[in-house]
Parts: sequence; structure tokens; C-alpha cells
Amino acid sequence: MARTRLIDDVVSEAGPTVDQVVILGAGFDTRAHRLPALAGLPVFEVDHSATQAAKRSVVQGLGLSTATVTYVAVDFERQSLEQELRACRFGRACPAFHMGGRDQLPH
Repeated sequence: MARTRLIDDVVSEAGPTVDQVVILGAGFDTRAHRLPALAGLPVFEVDHSATQAAKRSVVQGLGLSTATVTYVAVDFERQSLEQELRACRFGRACPAFHMGGRDQLPH
């Protein structure tokens, strides 16, 4: 719980200074739905397509809005993260907060 709280606090503090958020290996992360600092910000959730399908089913079942969430399906062993993010309109020139592998993001 302490780790989750720390990450939530860091993300919340960064919220006003960024234009988008990237979560690598998002799994069942719920920050896009529960953190007020992310309300209205584009959130790119990157994970394997099977994981995303399961998550989307749960999110839909709970009636959560995905208006600002973009699910980016990437098989890291076979696909380029940079290419897949660009295909989903990730703004290369916009300030971004990213969790899970900063050096992998396109600059």
C-alpha cells in the first residue's frame, strides 16, 4: 500500500505540469480512473493485448469512463513501443509523465 500511495502522490504532484501520462505495463492500474490530477489528461496505458482485453472488460462492467484513456497494445518482444505510441497519437512534443521505463519513450 505504501508503494501505491507514493506513486499516487508523485503522479498527482506531476499532473499540473504534464500534458499526458504513459503507464508501461499498466495491467489493472486504476490511476486514470481514480486520481483527480489525471482527470482530463490523456493517459496511454501500455500492455499486452490479452491483459488489456481483460481489463477493458472489467472497466466496462464497472461503468468507468475511458474517454481519456488510450489502450496501447504492445508485445515488447515483437513491437516497437515508439511506433505503437505514435500510432495512438502520443504527443512527442508534449510534456509527459511516464511510469515503468522512462528511457523507452520516444523523445
